[in-house]
Amino acid sequence: MTVVLPVSGRQARRVIGQHRGTQRRTAPSDPYRDNLVARMRELAVANPRRGRRYVMDFLHKERWSIGARLMKRLWRREGLLVPQKRVNRRRTGTGENGIKSRGASMKNELLGMDFVQGRAADGRPFRMLVVLDEYTRECLAIEVARHFRGKDIVSVLDELTAIRGAPVHLRADNGPEMISKTVKAWCAESGTGTL
Repeated sequence: MTVVLPVSGRQARRVIGQHRGTQRRTAPSDPYRDNLVARMRELAVANPRRGRRYVMDFLHKERWSIGARLMKRLWRREGLLVPQKRVNRRRTGTGENGIKSRGASMKNELLGMDFVQGRAADGRPFRMLVVLDEYTRECLAIEVARHFRGKDIVSVLDELTAIRGAPVHLRADNGPEMISKTVKAWCAESGTGTL
């Protein structure tokens, strides 16, 4: 049983907190647009590697009237996305010093170093130098600063060497701090190889 109240639709929607646009009638179906979408689907299936611009040009040649915005909206609504091509990127270099081929077999044999970047509460960036033993997965040092130089890395390595002894190898990326002359001189002096 429905109850009809003596209020307007606008007042009723305001009371229940609905926007006016949610209670409008749905638009009647447009046969021209339905035929257009059907033809658009046919062309997309026939040309799976082509995108909406190609299909739109084809539709224009067939004398369909469609603009770029409508085409984009219908294309997206129908889910007619062109699958992305997978690009096989060639790997450069060799993997002889990689983690899989040159793993650590005992404690203090291989130390890994890398930087992690973050932002402070005031928005200024900072960096953290993280050093870990790759065999035990133990984090040996986390040094925080706004910026690092080679001498800063050497001071952290000197502290670790005083506690644990010099490692056999150091693994790091090719960042400017990691390949600086200061770090190279420290490695040569302590007899530590680099990976």
